Amino acid sequence: MSHQDPSIKQVNFIVIAMDRYNYVCLEWTVVQSMHEARVSHTTSLLPDGRLLVVGGGSDYLMNRTELYDPSTNEWKMGAAINFGRYLHTASTLKDGKILITGGFDFNRRALNRSEIYDPKTGNWAITGSLNHARSAHKATVLSDGNVLVTGGAHDVHDSVIKTAEIYDSSTGHWTITSDMHDARSDHVAALLKDGRVLVAGGSINLSDSINKTELYDPRTGNWTRAADMHYQRSQHTGTLLLNGKVLVVGGGVFSWKTAEIYDPVIGNWTKTVNLQFDRVFHQASLLNDGKVLITAGDFTKLRNSAELYDPLKETWTLTDYLYHGRFSHRASVLMNGQVLITGGVNITNSPFNSAELYDPSTELFHNL
Repeated sequence: MSHQDPSIKQVNFIVIAMDRYNYVCLEWTVVQSMHEARVSHTTSLLPDGRLLVVGGGSDYLMNRTELYDPSTNEWKMGAAINFGRYLHTASTLKDGKILITGGFDFNRRALNRSEIYDPKTGNWAITGSLNHARSAHKATVLSDGNVLVTGGAHDVHDSVIKTAEIYDSSTGHWTITSDMHDARSDHVAALLKDGRVLVAGGSINLSDSINKTELYDPRTGNWTRAADMHYQRSQHTGTLLLNGKVLVVGGGVFSWKTAEIYDPVIGNWTKTVNLQFDRVFHQASLLNDGKVLITAGDFTKLRNSAELYDPLKETWTLTDYLYHGRFSHRASVLMNGQVLITGGVNITNSPFNSAELYDPSTELFHNL
């Protein structure tokens, strides 16, 4: 399969036969590139439908932000953040503001700085500082609107932490809560329908991952151990499905092609069918129809493939290929249900500014 010059916007339909019962026809479209090359940045959907992209990139460029407008397919530069960063988190608060926490600065030092973006004014304001500097952590918006931050690393070498803290969105202050049982970074965290937070896997140093999981109960402020995953994982993805279960996909170590599902009702993990391709540093997007789109990633080669998981049939189906192989990119579900892919590391092992759009409505044939 080959694509035309990606600078030319063009509709491409590719029909892929997975087996004699399963055919899919899907579309990826190249859109205007971002102004800046970015990797390990964050993306946040604003109330008006625009997408805010923050940080990433390299060196002094990591304080740049920009906004994508789906109605015009155009990018515009936004106000600079106060502290340039990458491997940070972005959380959408109940009032529509965006909370940015932690990350590395361009000297690869973890930050404890937090700041807030107001989409009404387009401005940034510094808010309370974290009690612990951290990067490669996770931030979860709780049912009450406060934000739980878990784990992460103090530096790029080996200092993974198990601390957790909560941001009070009404006061702008951070409060320490109980530590996790296991230190971890590059893990997944998912808000369950009963209000608890599932934390699964993660790195414990530069080369080792864990299969340990635990649950945080905001009502008590305590962590309890949960069932172990079948595989050790880090740089994986975790997606809360419409049925309340959590799908975990790929990552290392030696679990790049596997997927499993956590059922919070019975508290167990169940293996599901393997992906078509090994993946780590990929992205997962929950589509409006309940399917999960997995995009790109890296293992022994840069991936430009994508595949769909159907929770009802427990099947993976390849889509059309992305125009660009990439990893450590970001995938954002827009208000119209389309998925925008931004940045990441390209084939030259450099951050780049490419963006492309996936349209689920072009799935013409399925389970014929």
